Amino acid sequence: MKLIQGILTITVSAGLAVGLSCAGRTHPRPEGVPPDAVWAGGVDGGNWITCTANAKDDFNQCTVYHDYTGEVRLSAEFVLEAEVRAATQAELVFSYADVGHKTIILEGGKKLVLRHPVGR
Repeated sequence: MKLIQGILTITVSAGLAVGLSCAGRTHPRPEGVPPDAVWAGGVDGGNWITCTANAKDDFNQCTVYHDYTGEVRLSAEFVLEAEVRAATQAELVFSYADVGHKTIILEGGKKLVLRHPVGR
């Protein structure tokens, strides 16, 4: 029983050490990604995202960059999904980008979608 407890203690301690050592790291910014781009995503990956927030525009110009290569994955005009307006600077807190669906998910559940979707 003591052997199992010892193994369990070592396993948990090692897991905590690895988790804590990774927690303080920042995602390395690839060459070509502008300094104002913000990394957003999860443990399975993410993207670098930048969006304008200009009060006179009714859209946000956003660019999504590949997290490791810096390649532009999506660049377009976006609006808030249900409100058809630009997100404010305060609302532009990125959760992740769904490049396949051409959507940028913001913290709090709001979504930025293409201003002029294909077919309209």
